[in-house]
Amino acid sequence: MALMSALGLQNATPAASTIVSSWFGVLGVYLYARTIGKTKREVLLDPKTGQEVVLAKRHTLFFIPAKGWVYLSGIIAAFVSVGAFSDAESATSSSGKPAALKEAETAISSRSNGINHGNTPQALEAATKFGKALQTFREVAIGKTKQSAFSLSDGEFLTHCHATPRSIAFLVHVPSLRKFSKDAKDALAEVAGGLAVGAVQAMTPPPTRIAVGIRGAVLYDRIIVIETGEGQATQTYPGTDDERLYPFYTQIDEPQAQPNSVKADQPKEASTTSSQQPDATSSAATPSAPPTEKPDPSPKTPKASLLPIPERDWTSSDGRPLRASLQRFLPGEPLTGEFKRSDGSLFTVPVERFSTADKQTLRELAGASP
Repeated sequence: MALMSALGLQNATPAASTIVSSWFGVLGVYLYARTIGKTKREVLLDPKTGQEVVLAKRHTLFFIPAKGWVYLSGIIAAFVSVGAFSDAESATSSSGKPAALKEAETAISSRSNGINHGNTPQALEAATKFGKALQTFREVAIGKTKQSAFSLSDGEFLTHCHATPRSIAFLVHVPSLRKFSKDAKDALAEVAGGLAVGAVQAMTPPPTRIAVGIRGAVLYDRIIVIETGEGQATQTYPGTDDERLYPFYTQIDEPQAQPNSVKADQPKEASTTSSQQPDATSSAATPSAPPTEKPDPSPKTPKASLLPIPERDWTSSDGRPLRASLQRFLPGEPLTGEFKRSDGSLFTVPVERFSTADKQTLRELAGASP
């Protein structure tokens, strides 16, 4: 308690106190190993042979030298920290986090649980579409990042979609998200909203609200809430506060209504009972009106643009480097991109002047942009 008061953390949670105390213990062991517990070497002279003999005196505890205790205490502190954090997370969850949200977070915590998840068949289809599209944007516009050897996702965008009659919520684990620059995170969040709308446009009935929670290994980085319909509005909330997702997981978990199983080329009016069929005489007397095509009530959602993309390194066909952000593609031929340097200057470069790899990237971006 005195240590926590000295650090100004007297009001810290029990989990934080446990974590800080355990790592201060590691620091104490390290300082001991570097001072009192340090191996002392003394050079002696053998009077018979006249040769120098080095005598090493090591401090040990249970036959383990002080340096070994530093590593051992660090491992113990790491396990204690993970346990304390998990307990704190469980305590927070039990104080109000919906059970459906906890299940979704568990589902995307490791690839061993699967890559795509959904609480209904339509939700699973939407999760697969959304996760694949967002991963493609990351690879094309931001670039791949080196994966940690201890990654639980194996580089996959683990995605969960939770559908209710009125709303849709996506959770997505983005590998190595902490290594992204702020511009890259902002671009990813902006595109994620449009991709989420596109992934659910075929659902029946269409949702009135959509949420996207972008997560790293443990914490949320962005939470996006979209009000659909006329006057569509999008709000992006940075930070780790996941309470904005609670309303999307506290509604009754009813599967979304499925469309009637009627063939696409069969008019709905034809599915009447035999008792309602007119007789031959009345059919001949009253010719039936030709069927008219009904307008599609579902609004067409425009394809989300992947541009502009954050500033990145490009390479010309002769090997010269160029660092700039791609703003848009100019109409007409040949395919030409408009780029922007960090100083704000704009310039255009034909795609053919780039290296083979960058040509492919630019053509994929051009094909994915409306």
